[in-house]
This record gives sequence, C-alpha cells and structure tokens, in this order.
Amino acid sequence: MQKISDFIMLNIFTLLVSLLLRLLVLTIRVRVITTKFVDELQRKGENAIFAFWHGRLLLMPFAYKSRKGAYIMISRHRDGEFVSRAVKYLGISSVRGSTTRGGISAFKKLIKLTDEGYDIAFTPDGPKGPKHKAQMGIIELAKLTGKPIIPLTYSASKKKSLAHGIVL
Repeated sequence: MQKISDFIMLNIFTLLVSLLLRLLVLTIRVRVITTKFVDELQRKGENAIFAFWHGRLLLMPFAYKSRKGAYIMISRHRDGEFVSRAVKYLGISSVRGSTTRGGISAFKKLIKLTDEGYDIAFTPDGPKGPKHKAQMGIIELAKLTGKPIIPLTYSASKKKSLAHGIVL
C-alpha cells in the first residue's frame, strides 16, 4: 500500500510544483535567442533532439514549444517519478529509463517516437555524471534517427538560489 506521504508527494506536490513554475514564468522577462537552423526546422515542421544539462531542467518545459509534442527520457528512480509527473502537467510526456535501469527499452521507444514526429528532450550528462560531460547515448540516438541535436539552455541576469541545484 502506498504511504500517504508518497501519495501527497507524487500527486499533489507535483501539481503544485507545475503551477508554481507556470506562475514563475509569468513573472520573468524572456528573450529567446535562436538560430536560422532551428527556425528552418520549425518552419518545415521537422523534429529534433533537444539537449540540456541536468542542472537546467527547471525552466526547460517553457524554453521550446514543440508542434506535435515532446518526450523526455527520465530515470525509473523515485526522483524520476516526481519529475515525470510534474512535467506531464506542463505538456511533456516521458519515457522511463536510464543507463542503469531500463535504458535499452527506453532508447528503442525514443527512436520510435522520433519516427512518429515527436521531439525528444535529453540530458546527455546523465544523472550520475560526470556533470556537463555528454555521454554516448545522445550521439547514438542522433545517429540512429538522423535527427539533429540542438543544445538548449537558459540563464538569468538576476536570480535567487533557493537550494542546491535549484536556481531562479
């Protein structure tokens, strides 16, 4: 039986986090910097693999709007379940797996989804690191699908650090 604290964390808290992120985005000034290549992809309606570091997850759901939809690979760990549920409220679906658990089946699913026209979001540095060093998974995904890897990030000129790993 699921503990009440797990239920609250995975169902109620994830909804609150997604609502707070939507409110946060309403309070910030956003300037999008893109390239002709990305603009051309969007104009043609082509999908791609979007890459960002693990420490940049917080505002990624608002950084790019996919025409058909986006999927992100998220670990099967308990923390991954929290992230998966929170981003679902923000319109992003997930494929569950990592290099240590369920990675091969998740990878096959990502290939199928790119063939179906979905964008893929990927954190190439993996949850166990090394930090800011891309692992081979994203390269293999790009090779097998023929889709370009587009780096994606955001920064803030004025920010408040709430906790380790969370920067607003």
